[in-house]
Amino acid sequence: MVVEDTHQRMVRLAEEFGSGGPQEAFDAGMVAARRTLADAERHLATLAAVDGLPALTEESVVEWWVDTATEDDRRAVIRSVVDTIVVNESAAPRGDRLVFNWRGFNWRGFS
Repeated sequence: MVVEDTHQRMVRLAEEFGSGGPQEAFDAGMVAARRTLADAERHLATLAAVDGLPALTEESVVEWWVDTATEDDRRAVIRSVVDTIVVNESAAPRGDRLVFNWRGFNWRGFS
């Protein structure tokens, strides 16, 4: 629905601009609409990738990841569970080189 609504908004912006509307309003509206559209398409790709996941056992996820998942699928799944990854200098406190900030919690790993 967001994708369709955004496309309709882009059409309305073009019609308004074509009827003499200000260039600045058209440009600003199109930037916002394109951003909304890109966000929605990214979310849809994430949902499609997650829908393709098998039953969540370690073996089945590894098999899916290695044999079936595309690079885009892998990125979408990672985006859905990882908020940020902090790469510390090798001499970081506690020796943690990578800190994964998972959505909803924090896990330190990979010294």
